[in-house]
Amino acid sequence: MAIFEDDQWLRAENWQDLLRDPSCLDEAIREFLENQNQQVEMFFSEGRDWRAELYEDMKSRIVGDDSSVPLKSARFQYQKRFQNGSERVSHWRIQEDGEELLLLDENIEATGRPFFRLGQLAWDRAEKQYFWSADFHGSEFYEIMLRDADGQSYSTGICDAAPEFIVCGGGTSILWVRLDEKHRPKELVRSDLIGKTSEVIYREPDDGYFMSLSLSGCGGIIFLHLGDHETSEVRWLFRENPEIAYLIKERKEGVRYWVDCVAQEGWYLLHNENHPDFSIDKSSGAEGPWEEIIAGVPNRTIRKMHAMAGTLCLEVMQDALPQILVMDTHGAVRHCLKHDEPAYDMDVEQPLDHQQSHLRLYVSSPRMPLSTFDVNVWDGTWALRKTQEIPSGHCMEDYELYRFDVVVRDGEKVPVTLIRHKQDKGKKIPLFLYGYGAYGMSMPAYFSTARLALVDRHIGYAIIHIRGGMERGWDWYQQGKKSKKTNSFFDFIDVSKFLSQSEHCNGAVAAHGGSAGGMLMGAICNMAPEIYRCVIAEVPFVDVLATMSDPTLPLTPPEWPEWGNPIEDDEARAFITSYSPVDNVTSQKYPAILATAGLTDPRVTYWEPARWVKRLQQVNQSVNPILLHTDMDAGHAGKTGRYQRLEEVAQVYAFALRFLS
Repeated sequence: MAIFEDDQWLRAENWQDLLRDPSCLDEAIREFLENQNQQVEMFFSEGRDWRAELYEDMKSRIVGDDSSVPLKSARFQYQKRFQNGSERVSHWRIQEDGEELLLLDENIEATGRPFFRLGQLAWDRAEKQYFWSADFHGSEFYEIMLRDADGQSYSTGICDAAPEFIVCGGGTSILWVRLDEKHRPKELVRSDLIGKTSEVIYREPDDGYFMSLSLSGCGGIIFLHLGDHETSEVRWLFRENPEIAYLIKERKEGVRYWVDCVAQEGWYLLHNENHPDFSIDKSSGAEGPWEEIIAGVPNRTIRKMHAMAGTLCLEVMQDALPQILVMDTHGAVRHCLKHDEPAYDMDVEQPLDHQQSHLRLYVSSPRMPLSTFDVNVWDGTWALRKTQEIPSGHCMEDYELYRFDVVVRDGEKVPVTLIRHKQDKGKKIPLFLYGYGAYGMSMPAYFSTARLALVDRHIGYAIIHIRGGMERGWDWYQQGKKSKKTNSFFDFIDVSKFLSQSEHCNGAVAAHGGSAGGMLMGAICNMAPEIYRCVIAEVPFVDVLATMSDPTLPLTPPEWPEWGNPIEDDEARAFITSYSPVDNVTSQKYPAILATAGLTDPRVTYWEPARWVKRLQQVNQSVNPILLHTDMDAGHAGKTGRYQRLEEVAQVYAFALRFLS
């Protein structure tokens, strides 16, 4: 086993202060990170640097002036706009007579700030009082702002909030979730903006539970969602007078559920107590009794539900493809909305007014630009409202799109989505592989203009839908977590090997993943480095054992149901130790590796990729570079502007092109 220099010093002792004030970083740590950034620049300067070319290519595919299809509420329409080639959107309200009101210009609010991310723009039920939240450091502590009648924004004094909040009492109060000193959502707070007072309505005692807010389909009920990755609990409050958080059903280990309702029509309960892929019950009130109206179906996972007047809309995943089911209020299917592309993505947006008869539907595929539809929930007709414009030109027939299964070592069939340029038909070309495989998150096959910059350079792009997601049901997720986590790694390795030897590939393969997908990247580097020319791990969760053994870190207790608790469970500790990327770095020939980090990242702290890279650099037996780039002004999701984000993507793709070309 390799012996490594001490690297614990890379963890800042004042990391909690760092989330609020990045300038307080220890100078020795800053020097190390900035030196690593310089090595990245040196790498690109010593050979062909594709970054500027890729950036301009990707930028040419984006419309400078663009706008969303307006979304109708009870009184107005709301629209987002990019104007004059702006970096960020502005938010507008449109009256029936066409008069417009600028609610928020993110470009103005971001001016002079190294970081800006909008959390939420929200309003009271009368649509007179407007508020918004934003993260100004990348650390995901959100400040809630009031927009006054003159369009100016003022802080409410709330600066330690989660992004979502609800405006109550005609705009006189706000219901929000307070993050504690460990960055955990612990308290549901009601703040009276007139009396300048606040009261805690509910405090969650379990450090392992997340807390979030949502509104019912009818807009009059607030839901407080509590839970971890296996268990959930929901409480509800009256929006106009949210004084008591009433319990729907007590938490029961292993049972997850969600609730929605439309006043005077009924309450709906989506849960996995009777079927692992979820079923739906209905009741006349929150207190029950509940009667099943939609039974669970194997290999058809109900992911979300949306209640409207006379309609229940379900987002489902079946055979690794999304569908939207439009139901009546008794559970009978009116319409099944899907697409005929081999692989595609489909999202639904619930109307702002639950009395409307249309759903807003967004459909795309890796080769088909995003189309926006309004679908009539009664007759099922689709009305095209907008098709994404590609200024540099785009013909979807220029690309070949495949969806197929690959049999892996234990006999499971892993879905793969692959896009190639039609000019490469019959040719073996390099492949760029992406994977995630955690938290039950299915990887969507959506359209990406940036991705085409690779495909047009004769690089095939594949998404490997490994276990740990939910592409093939709840069991697909269960097979990729805790004591079965290595299935995710083996799936990716086996499919990578198959693809590298297939008719699609010339043997040159790159791999890419971020966050929990970055853990995947770290694992495959240790387990099968010979398959990959290069690996890109963005904000990678690679120090799994140390992080899961430290309950003071923000996400550690909530993450134990996903990875296991090495503090109390010896078997979990041994298993995590067997694959944790930092703990399995060894003296061998590694592929070229580019890791990224965000200094104020509360999810994957910057020292995880820093420790990983430092160890790799000490023992790598190949001539391939091992690089770390840390964004000193951002957190987990990186830059927030649309062109700023392109710069980050261009760096990832430029690194891959150096080893695939």
